[in-house]
Amino acid sequence: MKKLVVFLLLLSFCGSLFADELPQYEPYKKEEFPIWTYKLRRGETLFFGSLAITYPLAALSYNLINTLGGNLPTEPALNVVLYQAAAAGVLSLGIVLADYFIGEAEAKNAK
Repeated sequence: MKKLVVFLLLLSFCGSLFADELPQYEPYKKEEFPIWTYKLRRGETLFFGSLAITYPLAALSYNLINTLGGNLPTEPALNVVLYQAAAAGVLSLGIVLADYFIGEAEAKNAK
């Protein structure tokens, strides 16, 4: 067994001996990607970045509503988590849409 492990380790370290040399790095050109891909990437970053804030807010709000006498479901636990995640997703989507429309309005006014 030890011989097999040693053989596999040696084999994995020898991979770089037979590998091709990496080509030189060339930075992307400004016109290489269409503008909509930059906007989509910004939206994706904002959506997933804001989930770190909106999910705890949605969970706290959900629990606060139930504490103050709301009649939101508390069983089964998976459904509660899914409701909270859906609320956080809607909030994050709202942030992305607001950012998009604000950016479009600023671009229109700048022209």
